[in-house]
Amino acid sequence: MFGAKKRRYLNQLGQGADAVTLFQTDPVRFMKSQVIIVGTSQAVNRAKGLYNMTLEAEDVAQCTLLEDGSENYAFTLREALGTEPSFSAFWCPYQQDGRKSVMIDRQADFVFTFTMDGCSLGLGSRTATGARLVTHVNCAWAGDQAKKKGATNAQCRLAQAQAQLGQLQMKHHAPGLRAVIGPAQYMQEGVTLAATTVGIRKTKDNWNFYVQRYIPSSMMEMRRKLLDVVEVYKA
Repeated sequence: MFGAKKRRYLNQLGQGADAVTLFQTDPVRFMKSQVIIVGTSQAVNRAKGLYNMTLEAEDVAQCTLLEDGSENYAFTLREALGTEPSFSAFWCPYQQDGRKSVMIDRQADFVFTFTMDGCSLGLGSRTATGARLVTHVNCAWAGDQAKKKGATNAQCRLAQAQAQLGQLQMKHHAPGLRAVIGPAQYMQEGVTLAATTVGIRKTKDNWNFYVQRYIPSSMMEMRRKLLDVVEVYKA
C-alpha cells in the first residue's frame, strides 16, 4: 500500500519509533506527514479538561495521501488506556449550535478540539497565572437562516462566521479575545475541507496554534488528502 520512495522520516513508524514519540519531538513536522483525526464519536462525548492522549493508527485503506502522491499512516487521537504511550493534552469540546470552553495552562504542552469544518475557535488573554481560555463555537443555525432567505453558499458561510465571532466576543468580553481561528483561516472556496486544530505551548505561557487542512475520506476516496499545516496564531 505504501510507496517505496517515501522519505526516511515517514518510515520511522514502521521501524520502532512510535507515533507519540515522533509527535512530541516535533509536532508540526509530524502533522505535515500524517493526518490526525480528532472528530470521533469518543471525542463528541469527551468532557473538557486535561487528558493523557495517544495516537492510534487508522486502517491502511484510510491512510494519508501526500501531495507527492505517496501514502503514510493516518492517526486517531484518543484517550490513552493503561500503560499505552501517551502525552498530556487539553481537550476543548464541541457542541452543534453552541459553544464550549476549556482553560489551558502549564500542565500540558498541547490543546486539541473537535474537527473544524466551519466552526471558529477563540483564544483569550493570559490571566495573572498565565492561563488562557479557549472556546470552540458553532453557529450553523445562522447559515441555515441565511439559506432560507435565498443567500448564496458564500453568504451563508459568512453569516455563520459573523455569528460565531459575536459569540466569542461575548464569551471572552471583546477586549480579552486575543485571536479567532475562523473559516477564513482554514476553508477554501469550492473544496470540502476539514481541519485539525492544535495549540502548542512554546515557552511558559505562550501558545502557537496550527491548523492541519485535509480533504476528508469519502465513498469515492477513502484516503485523506493532506493539504498543508498553517500557523494561524503566534503568541
